[in-house]
Amino acid sequence: MNPAKSSKKLLYVFLFFTLILFLFQNMNIGVSTSSEFSLDIDTDFELTEFSTSTGILSNTTTLDFELPSSLWRINDIELNFTDVEFGLELKTVEDIPIDKYSIDKFHDGYGVQIVIQDPTIVYGLQIYGNNESTENKPIYVEIHGHDNNTYSPNNAVYGTPHLLNMSYSLIPSWHIQTFSTPIYITEGFYYLVIDGSSIGTSPKSTYYWYFNNINPTYPELNISEYNAGSWGGGIQGTSLLYKIIQKVNDTFFPEEINMTAEFNGNSYEIANGNHPGKGYLKKSNLNYHPNNKNVQVKIKNNKTESLNFNLSYNLNILSDFRAPSILQINYNSWNLWRITPSIERYSINDSIKFDYSSSWSNISIFKNQQNISSDVVIDSLNNKVLIPNHTIEHGADWEITANSPSVPFSLKIIETEWIGGQQLRLSIADPILEGTYKFVLRDDEGIELHQQVINLPTEINRFTYEIPPNILKGNYIAYIYWYNQTDAGIKTQVFSLSPISSSNQPPDFLVIFLIVGFVVIGGVVLGGSSYATIKKVQTRHRDKLKLLLEKCSEIMDIEYIIVLHKKSGIDVYSEAFADKDVDPTLISGFLQAIQNFGSEILGRAKESRTFKIEYQKSILLMTEFVNLRLIVIMKESPSKNFLYTLESLAYNIYHHYGGLFDEFQGNLGEFQGIKDLLEEHLDLSFLYPLTIDYSLKMKLTQSERDMIKKASDLMHDNNLNYFYSIYLLPENVCTPKDFEIIKELIKKRIFNPIDRSSD
Repeated sequence: MNPAKSSKKLLYVFLFFTLILFLFQNMNIGVSTSSEFSLDIDTDFELTEFSTSTGILSNTTTLDFELPSSLWRINDIELNFTDVEFGLELKTVEDIPIDKYSIDKFHDGYGVQIVIQDPTIVYGLQIYGNNESTENKPIYVEIHGHDNNTYSPNNAVYGTPHLLNMSYSLIPSWHIQTFSTPIYITEGFYYLVIDGSSIGTSPKSTYYWYFNNINPTYPELNISEYNAGSWGGGIQGTSLLYKIIQKVNDTFFPEEINMTAEFNGNSYEIANGNHPGKGYLKKSNLNYHPNNKNVQVKIKNNKTESLNFNLSYNLNILSDFRAPSILQINYNSWNLWRITPSIERYSINDSIKFDYSSSWSNISIFKNQQNISSDVVIDSLNNKVLIPNHTIEHGADWEITANSPSVPFSLKIIETEWIGGQQLRLSIADPILEGTYKFVLRDDEGIELHQQVINLPTEINRFTYEIPPNILKGNYIAYIYWYNQTDAGIKTQVFSLSPISSSNQPPDFLVIFLIVGFVVIGGVVLGGSSYATIKKVQTRHRDKLKLLLEKCSEIMDIEYIIVLHKKSGIDVYSEAFADKDVDPTLISGFLQAIQNFGSEILGRAKESRTFKIEYQKSILLMTEFVNLRLIVIMKESPSKNFLYTLESLAYNIYHHYGGLFDEFQGNLGEFQGIKDLLEEHLDLSFLYPLTIDYSLKMKLTQSERDMIKKASDLMHDNNLNYFYSIYLLPENVCTPKDFEIIKELIKKRIFNPIDRSSD
């Protein structure tokens, strides 16, 4: 072979493999696809439950109804009255005493006019007066007819004269006169009289009957005096005090006595039935919300305070309630909505209704894991669902599922390539959909690095991520999820992130030359590149496990977290995870050390804004951002990644509460939301006591089911109501796999942290 040609071929091979190695050095291996990650959002969904309340009541002027709770409303009311009649009542004619008349040897008796408007049965009377007699002369109470000429009593007596019931007393009072036989009288004028003519000339008998001549209730009534066997002419303007025990003896229609039902601040007329003594009230679409489970309806009329009747009622009641639901936002597929309402039976006729978005499809209803969609009414024209009465069972498990298409939206991207130490930024492009946006950043292995939630248009339209200086070089995917009560969407964006190091510079040509020369000479370029590829994937996998192990161990090492207002030194938020509270002198000593010594003595971590000092067998970390100071006390010295996490946490706390820190006036209640940011960055739920929610129905991996059983057995065997994550770790030592499983169960709310700050 021609040496020149051989050299030329060798040069081509050299240049080719040099290019391959250069590209390989800068390419990223194994970027996760967007379809691997969906997002489950805890939401709620509004439904309306309907029920019917029926029953029978008798002889009451106040109808008492009981609703299931104060959240229920009355939509329709139907009242049916039968046997309506007046009841026995005490009718007051006059009851204000001003002065008195005496019945004695000088005055034989007095009478006062009675006006009867309807046929009436008189059972008795009440008379106000007193008896100062020292002898028992027969004094009678009688009802006389009326002389229409003299407006005085005539000689007609109704019923049997009744012996006056008035015992000796110097103090006036009401005295009941009960007739042995009720007296039936018709409409007209009558006289109530006290006949004391039996006293004659005896000085030992004196009775007093009081009257009102100043402001009588019925000034038109006449009174008459009885002397020498005759009644004087009637005189108006003065009324003797008496009450009638009576019952109107007549049949009538409700409208004749202006019979009404009063509730909700309104008076509703009772309509006439088909016979006297019958009536009804029917009102629809009232939407009456009494804000009380006990509801009263008052029945009134313009004739009497005592009305007897029989009543049957029917109330259609309803209540809006919010059921827990989960929205699953999927990439390149439809969103899934899962609603799990708690449906109870309140009567023999219950139902559930709800409206759904016009964008939803595949509506399915499950009861006890069985699809009963064919038994319910799904109105796709009006986007309504009715779960009828016959399907509702007490204690059943319900689930409603539906799909909705992903709603598109756009992002506003400044750059796609960023370097450690910079702040990655992106925002939502116009037109902005109103709702909640969640930004999740993952590395090429799918590990979540950061998340942020904003609500638009009420909050600032900007997502940010403080890139750690030593971040692993590679492609990172930003997932932006959007959702509201009825719709959702997802958008992804790939970013290239690199650390601050010489590795960002092109490879040294001499190194490439030597490597390529070695490859060409050895003739193993392809084998070497394959080995390098496998080696790099293995390295990334080890890095992932290392990061998980570091994070788990560092969470377990946290003893105390304090957020301070920098200028005043006031603790605006703190939380302890050690067995006992931190000695205040430990905190003050640390702060004094920070104030008295510079970074040269304390030792600032390389490429970090965080100070670190060992104090009383603890590691004290402090990072600052403008007017806030974040302090973390740990058992062991953490990794650099943890320090970068603290700096990112301090930035985000100031991002959300900076205005409060800058204008701090001592109100600590405004900072309680810091707890959510601590959880977002540090996964502190891992340190809380946990309980298990067995009621949630969702798909679980076998590893998750095994972990739940392990926790359940632990609580059962030790008679505990809660457990700690560390109890589930082999020999109380972190493992990446167990750490990930426990985190996922906390995220799914099967493991529920107990908030100790509320104790």
